[in-house]
Amino acid sequence: MEMASRPSMCVLLFAALLLPLACTAQAPAMFIFGDSTVDAGNNNFLPTYARANHRPYGMSFPGGLPTGRFTNGKTVPDFIAQNLGLPLVPPYRGTRSYSRGVNFASASSGILPTTRLNGALVMDQQLDDFERVADVLYATMGNHAASQFFAKSIFYISVGNNDVNNFFRSSTNKNRLTSLPADFQANLLARFAQQITRMHSRGARKFVIVGLSAVGCIPVNQKNGQCDEHANEVSVMFNAALDEMLDGLRKSLDGVAIVKPDYYGLMVETMKNPSKYGFSNTARGCCTGSMFCGVNAPACLRPDSYMYFDGIHHTQSLYKIAAQRWWSGGKGDVFPVNIQQLAASRVCARQLYVLHEICTSAAPREEGLHSTGFSQGSCAADAGGAQALVLEFVGESRHDMGGLRREWFHLVLREIGEKLFTTVGDDRYQPYPSLQD
Repeated sequence: MEMASRPSMCVLLFAALLLPLACTAQAPAMFIFGDSTVDAGNNNFLPTYARANHRPYGMSFPGGLPTGRFTNGKTVPDFIAQNLGLPLVPPYRGTRSYSRGVNFASASSGILPTTRLNGALVMDQQLDDFERVADVLYATMGNHAASQFFAKSIFYISVGNNDVNNFFRSSTNKNRLTSLPADFQANLLARFAQQITRMHSRGARKFVIVGLSAVGCIPVNQKNGQCDEHANEVSVMFNAALDEMLDGLRKSLDGVAIVKPDYYGLMVETMKNPSKYGFSNTARGCCTGSMFCGVNAPACLRPDSYMYFDGIHHTQSLYKIAAQRWWSGGKGDVFPVNIQQLAASRVCARQLYVLHEICTSAAPREEGLHSTGFSQGSCAADAGGAQALVLEFVGESRHDMGGLRREWFHLVLREIGEKLFTTVGDDRYQPYPSLQD
């Protein structure tokens, strides 16, 4: 006789252990690092020709003036800041006010020290600037207040596109290239991991690390209006390696919560079905020019119908779509939780990642036991604004005849306890202090 399917082990454990935990409030600030996809004007103050301080850049920005953003209007972090209730985050080179965040990004830069146009600031140099800001805030706020401030803030990083694109475009066998050389990719990711760890050492805990774009789909790399599949394959392989690196950091860095938006997937999806997103042109930029818009170069009349504003960068319209999906979308858009959930709680983001790892891993299980029905999780607010962890599970069609043995129960409990909790008794757990507010 068949027995009714029982709730999965993850349902029982997390319902009992995690649901009562409180989560932190919205982020008080955002710190931005990376390349021209997020530069808000730092390069205007640097001796480099990678600048967007002229028209037609900024033609759709409030006031219609160029700001240094490589688009017609706003970028993804601008929309995310608005969702967080923050003002637009100012460029470091143009501000001395740090209380709501700072943008350190520099167009043309990359992870490696050699990835930049003359005068631009690579990631290591951007981190030097961040540490100067951190020193000021620790000195003025005090160690405890500053550490809490940084732990709640969002650290948004969009970098690596220039490292990979420069390698692809300079390769003599790009028509046969399907991945980066192993040593080059390993060096790139190892350096990136060091940079993230460096931010963590100064108090950063909530990271948005944007995945590599579909490098083959930018206009300068397209072939007859279609994405270069060799370049895109390089992006796919790099993103897979990046996922592994980020998984390692999630496990090794104390109290860290990392989410990764799927930039590649959004670009490919939009290229395949542009009309769905309101675009009529995906093959060239709105302005005239090869890679960048020329000074006062002619531009299209309706930039919102273009996916790209110049030969590399997107229009405000695509950035707005990306921001909406990464802010509140599902795990197909951003993994393991979206930015809204990350901002709501460092605890929830880390718990959901570990839940995913435990509930979907190929951990040893008794013969005949089926896999869990874990589907997804979220951090939801009640009417009073308090945050709680919400887990969703799909139905389990299979069943076991003998139930769960005590050894398996203890195994999973120990996995949870070691990753998320510290014991306060023989059978009681509480979150690690670093995961609490």
